[in-house]
Amino acid sequence: MVGNDARNKHILDRTFICSVCSFILHDPLQLTECGHRLCQSCFNVEQETTIKCRQCQLETLRINVRPDRGFKNDMQSLPIDCSFLDAQSKRQISIDSPLFYSSPTGYKMRARLYLNGYGNAHCTH
Repeated sequence: MVGNDARNKHILDRTFICSVCSFILHDPLQLTECGHRLCQSCFNVEQETTIKCRQCQLETLRINVRPDRGFKNDMQSLPIDCSFLDAQSKRQISIDSPLFYSSPTGYKMRARLYLNGYGNAHCTH
């Protein structure tokens, strides 16, 4: 799983944002050469013996990348507004797509996905 997307991630300090996926860090790892962080899953995608930091371009050996448990604990107090949690708690019942046209001369449309079912077949998929 990549980092966590949130509606309010733009108000958070950039240190809480993964430089690879641009989401809020999920299981943060710290590059020991420069101190910058990335998500565990973003680290797993890299297959090289060294990881090149996307913020400062310094390279760190894979064996020198460490879990940052203290930083993860600091993240527990962040005010994250997560749409996935809204769906699970049923505060948000649907997701609407951006407007699009069915063809160059067609109708303007929008798709709607009901997250936990809707109508007569409540909570079905």
